[in-house]
Amino acid sequence: MGYGTTLTPLLLIMGYNPLQIVPAILLSELITGLSAAFFHHKFKNSNFKIGNPDLKLAIVMAGCSIFGVLAAVFIALNLPVFYVKLYIGLLVFSMGVLILVTLNCKYKFSWGKIVSIGLLAAFNK
Repeated sequence: MGYGTTLTPLLLIMGYNPLQIVPAILLSELITGLSAAFFHHKFKNSNFKIGNPDLKLAIVMAGCSIFGVLAAVFIALNLPVFYVKLYIGLLVFSMGVLILVTLNCKYKFSWGKIVSIGLLAAFNK
């Protein structure tokens, strides 16, 4: 919900290297994501029992996350730090513009959109 998107640029401005920042943020988001899923299930905001659409959605998003993160780590380790920082800066800027442009838009659910957003979000993590 913006945690990594906000914290990553702030830590870069403070002088940290992206290869120091990203693993720490990914680990903390994994822990908070699992905790959130547990409590959403416990308080019946979601139902992660077998056969439920919530579980199917969670599995698709988790699969996208694993694939996207592995691809991003491979690319980040093989690119100069300058390009990683440039990408992060452009990403944060474009997300701000996208939020403003789509502020009052409504979209219909589709599995294609979910997979696309999941892969893009995971790669950008």
